Amino acid sequence: MAIMLGDLHAALVDAGASDTLATKAAQEVAAYESDIGNIKQDLSDLRNDTAEIKREAGRLTRDVADLKSDVGALKRDGAVLKVMVGTLYPMVLAILFKLFLH
Repeated sequence: MAIMLGDLHAALVDAGASDTLATKAAQEVAAYESDIGNIKQDLSDLRNDTAEIKREAGRLTRDVADLKSDVGALKRDGAVLKVMVGTLYPMVLAILFKLFLH
C-alpha cells in the first residue's frame, strides 16, 4: 500500500467520500508531496552544483591570468635568447675564421 495522508483521508471520509475514494485521493496527494520533496532536493543539489561551478570558474580565471603572465615571460625570455644567439653566432664565426686563417 502506498503512503497516505491520514488527516486528509479522515477529512474526506467525514465529508462523505467513500473509504476507497478517500484512500486513493490521500495516496495521490501523498505521492505529489513526495514528488515535490524530490524536486526541492533536486533544486538544492543544483544550487550546490552551481556554487561549485562558480568556484571552479574563479579558479580557472586565476589560472588563465597566471598562464598569460607565464606566456608573456616566455616571450621576453625568447627575445633575450634570440639576441644572445644573434650576438654569439658572429663571434664564434669570427673565432673560427681567425683560427683557420692563421
